[in-house]
Amino acid sequence: VAHELNNPLDASMRCVRMAMERTAKDPEAREYLDLAHAGLLRMADIVKSLLTFSRHAAMEQKPEPLGRLADEAVTGVQLALGDESPRITADIEAAVRDLPVPRGLHQVLTNLVRNAADATGRTGCVRVTGVRDGERLRVRVEDDGPGMPPGVLQRIFEPFFTTKPPGKGTGLGLPISARIVEKFGGTITVECPPSGGTSVAVSLPLAVGDAAEEPSVPGRILIVDDDPLVPRTLRMLLQKHGHDVDVAANAEDGMARLAGRPIDVVISDVNMPGQDGFHLLAHVRQKHPSTQVVLVTGYGTIESAVRGIREGAFDYVTKPILDEEMLLVVERALESVRLKAENAELRAALAKTKSGRRIIGNDPSLMKVFDTIEAVAPTRATVLVTGESGTGKSLLSRMVHEASPRKSAPFIEMNCGALPEGLLESELFGHTKGAFTGASGARTGRFLAADKGTLFLDEIGASTPALQMKLLRVLQERRFEPVGSEESIEVDVRLILATNEDLGKAVAEGRFRQDLYYRISVVPIHLPSLRERSGDVPLLAQHFLKRFATDNGKKILQIDDATMTILQAHSWPGNVRELENVIERGVILSRGEVLMPGDLPPELTRSAPAPTGDRKLPLKRALEIPEREIIERTLRAHEWNRQRTSRALDINRTTLFNKMRKYGLLGGRAGHPVGV
Repeated sequence: VAHELNNPLDASMRCVRMAMERTAKDPEAREYLDLAHAGLLRMADIVKSLLTFSRHAAMEQKPEPLGRLADEAVTGVQLALGDESPRITADIEAAVRDLPVPRGLHQVLTNLVRNAADATGRTGCVRVTGVRDGERLRVRVEDDGPGMPPGVLQRIFEPFFTTKPPGKGTGLGLPISARIVEKFGGTITVECPPSGGTSVAVSLPLAVGDAAEEPSVPGRILIVDDDPLVPRTLRMLLQKHGHDVDVAANAEDGMARLAGRPIDVVISDVNMPGQDGFHLLAHVRQKHPSTQVVLVTGYGTIESAVRGIREGAFDYVTKPILDEEMLLVVERALESVRLKAENAELRAALAKTKSGRRIIGNDPSLMKVFDTIEAVAPTRATVLVTGESGTGKSLLSRMVHEASPRKSAPFIEMNCGALPEGLLESELFGHTKGAFTGASGARTGRFLAADKGTLFLDEIGASTPALQMKLLRVLQERRFEPVGSEESIEVDVRLILATNEDLGKAVAEGRFRQDLYYRISVVPIHLPSLRERSGDVPLLAQHFLKRFATDNGKKILQIDDATMTILQAHSWPGNVRELENVIERGVILSRGEVLMPGDLPPELTRSAPAPTGDRKLPLKRALEIPEREIIERTLRAHEWNRQRTSRALDINRTTLFNKMRKYGLLGGRAGHPVGV
């Protein structure tokens, strides 16, 4: 019922407001519209009262003149009570009548005036006043009713407490009002003088309405709703504020539009035929992680709101939607999108390193790694990092250093498998002049260079038995002798070692010292391979896309859904490093604004499995993958000449041109401009 009521109510409120703006010079028309608007607001207050209490206090909204809000509250209550309404007046001091105050104050005034009217009855009087008192605004609602006994007065702000007959009140009006007033830095008090009546006073800082509103930054918005009336009016509102707005009639249409162009914010109804808003939310989270989703519904249950937020929605709004509320939600969502872009993809991007690079992901296995880093970083314990090549062992080691008390000291890294044994020992420990042939001068080793800091040794499994013995002594005694010297040098170095092989097996085979193995594996950290955390592929792919598009001056804004499906299906034997190289190649070769399957290496598209129901790839999108490849191969065979290509494919040139534009092939390829 709420859903069916709120859809037309939401649209009606917006239409009335637009009409009010256009009839400002027609007093009679404006009077009728004021009454209609007040009635609609009252209906909205009734529908949202319980839900408002259950949610957090309403966000700050666009300020409006105090006098207008007071008049709306009075008119709304009079309209709701009809012949049973007492005499209600609004006497707002001229000095504050035009003072901008938060729109949320309208609900407070409506609640207080309605309570006062119910208390005094049709023969009584209710008066609303507003004055400036120093640096504060004071609004008072007074009635000449019987007042309240002390016991009732003490409980008046308790949720669900009411003195009204059953069915006449929820007991939430004053608690809601108090919560809203407190959010704006104010206070609300209730007094019952001995002479009778009740006086409710609201005190707010004058600055609550003085802050200048920051201009909103236009964004790309997609509205998905099966009711044509709601998106039409919402589109008008958002376009009026400079946003680029598209509309889809259902979740499937919304997914197709998302695949066709980059979208910043999706505003989706929850209850739609076919796939609902939660399915669309899951799709956006998987395929377009940088896009924010705002869910909208007329049902407004707490369970669905909690589910939406838990599944990744930016916000959850119930109909009817106040214009100011939606504008603020969209502005906050766009700000979140901008912040995520500036910090290289969202709440999953982790601790920057000095090199400006970071490990990115939100897979549970990676979260455990970050928990271990947080625990071990403040200590001086030796860390052994294991994992396949390309998983980011060097970045992880730098993260440990950056999170430790040694972060201001040097971070020195060295690959033990990159140098022969003789040079490796000299590089690590240094040497004296004449220590060996070619040692024309003394050299400081990596251990001494890393004093007070961190030394990272990669491929430690490639070290020789002699080097392993020296490493063991440094770990035990924290001292060493340079090559060719008998003088010991004491150092304070945090050692982090990494390997992509099984050191336990190397110990069993006699290739690695057992005592050193136990010494370095005090805190082992295993980095999962990319195939073990395939859910992070979209996040990493978007990160690399942005970086390489910027580095190469390309305007590639997103990754096609079919491309993302191929990326997620690949096993990535080279891990993150391989994915990084694939995206860099695709960005360099792409000619459109969307990374398409044809921009990927052939081995990825050839090995991509046929789409299945489990992957939920629409048939239309699945068929486009081979079609693009066929067109591109034929274009290459005919040196990108459209006339010869269209004859070879047995299609007309217009059809070929449209498909080339669709698949981002109009620019040709390096060295082969497109011919006619």
